[in-house]
Amino acid sequence: MQGTPRERVLAFLRDNGESGASAGTIGVLTGGGAIRARQVLDGLVRRKKAVCRDGLYFAAPTEPEAGGVDS
Repeated sequence: MQGTPRERVLAFLRDNGESGASAGTIGVLTGGGAIRARQVLDGLVRRKKAVCRDGLYFAAPTEPEAGGVDS
């Protein structure tokens, strides 16, 4: 997989769906370690591209999925 670490992590979170992923899992998959993975994940949370619940990270819902447009 190509792209920046942030793009790769976000793509994994989107592919992982409702299961979520821990910083340790992301660290192993990216080869950067849990500390670096947590920094990337926390940056995604600050940018509102991911959410953290009970130590697991999930891709944030996109705008249409979150609220939709009333017709």
